[in-house]
Amino acid sequence: MVMAENSVITHEDSESFYKTYEVQTIPASNGVAGSSEKQIDENLSKVVDGLMEVKLFKRRWLQLVLFFILGTSCGVHVSQFVIIANITRRFYNVSSLVVEWTTTIFMIEYVTLLIPVSYLTNRVGLRWTILITTTGVTLGSWIKVFATSPDRFYLALVAQVLLGVSQVFVFSVPGRLASHWFGPKEVALATAVGFYGPQAGNIICSLAVPMVVEDHENTEDIGSDFSVIFWPQAIGSSIVTFILFFFFLDEPRLPPSGARALQKMNHESVILGFLPTCKRVLKNRSFLMLWNSFGLIMGVGLGLGVMLNPFYTAHFKNDTRSVGYLFISLNVIGAVGSVACGTILDKTKAFRKLSIVVCCLSIPASLLYGTSYILESKWMVFATLLLCGAFVIGYGTIGVEFCVEITYPEPEAITTGILNMASQIYGFFLVLLTGRLLENYGDLHAFGCICACLVLGTILVIFNKSELRREKARQLTSGYVAVPVKELTQSKSHELRSTP
Repeated sequence: MVMAENSVITHEDSESFYKTYEVQTIPASNGVAGSSEKQIDENLSKVVDGLMEVKLFKRRWLQLVLFFILGTSCGVHVSQFVIIANITRRFYNVSSLVVEWTTTIFMIEYVTLLIPVSYLTNRVGLRWTILITTTGVTLGSWIKVFATSPDRFYLALVAQVLLGVSQVFVFSVPGRLASHWFGPKEVALATAVGFYGPQAGNIICSLAVPMVVEDHENTEDIGSDFSVIFWPQAIGSSIVTFILFFFFLDEPRLPPSGARALQKMNHESVILGFLPTCKRVLKNRSFLMLWNSFGLIMGVGLGLGVMLNPFYTAHFKNDTRSVGYLFISLNVIGAVGSVACGTILDKTKAFRKLSIVVCCLSIPASLLYGTSYILESKWMVFATLLLCGAFVIGYGTIGVEFCVEITYPEPEAITTGILNMASQIYGFFLVLLTGRLLENYGDLHAFGCICACLVLGTILVIFNKSELRREKARQLTSGYVAVPVKELTQSKSHELRSTP
């Protein structure tokens, strides 16, 4: 693995980078050429300087906040029915498996719609991606308003399907937004914040839904409680859509970093198709190992959230409010762990070391969490869930940023989309498997399955050694001028020499 603090950029690195990305790097010049170098003409010099100009805009924080709010408005819907699964089953007269489908449908849609959504995102740009997403969230929220009757569960499912489509768009944005607007020292933190917009929605859902929707004897009262939840969501989503339409931009007029400038020039000089990009990524051995390790570990994170109600109510009957508090605790500590990991990555770029530490610590944490249910200790359930969530969910930021590093300069929307597909696939099967194991065999077998996934994912992380391509590009472009090969070949016959 190439570590930033130990890297030495050599002439061979520059030549290798030139061959790989079809970009020539030359030292930034003050206009005086050496005796062995030919002077670049004035017109070409202006083109090069313009292409490599970078700048950070204060508006980047507004962009991030707006996307965070959108992710929150979408995230409140994911676990809305699962967190009060016992009440949902009684009100709509459906089985546990059907209630689980209100959440697992999000996972299935992500897998099936990833390719068309990523292609569309790459074609229409960031702004239109956001507008399509917020429109879908608003429509799904309004459909739910009419699903407050026991015989209208089908409307609730239709709304969840539409919201699931919107979440596919949400998950494809964080890496793209961070690289388009933020500098190299902020990109991991920005990704973490964007990634946890939906988690903030989960926290709000965990707090509000168990407190508002109670297990009344009269089912009409339960329907009234659902209305109190659904109406504010619909109105709030409509307001968010209005704000995003007027204030969200595609990207700044100047790139925020040399790596982004180099990526833009490469993409503009070489037409990158969607399918060719997928083929290149899927031939990357390091990415395939990351895909499986990320899927196993983040699949456990998804499973912990979805299975909270069944695990907890199996030992502590009808205590749905505590399930809500547990869900809040899981998401808050996950957000803290994610931001902490993002901050450490920005400062150290120690992707592999941090990944190994976090994954190794997640295994004993999950064992303690399972033990707390067997001992039926409430305080231990809360404490060990916090420990487990910090490591398991915190790994999400590391995985997403690592993905962008090892697949650079491929489009982030495509690569992170393919990566997140892994967590949805593994999460879907893990939820179904642990749910059936819990019903038929009890806690021990269910938590054994969870721990096995973490162990396998950690083994893959340990054996995954890869090059930090984006970090290398940043170093190569620091103090250099980079121009597409086509720009150079179309100019006069000047020989450009690159030396570190």
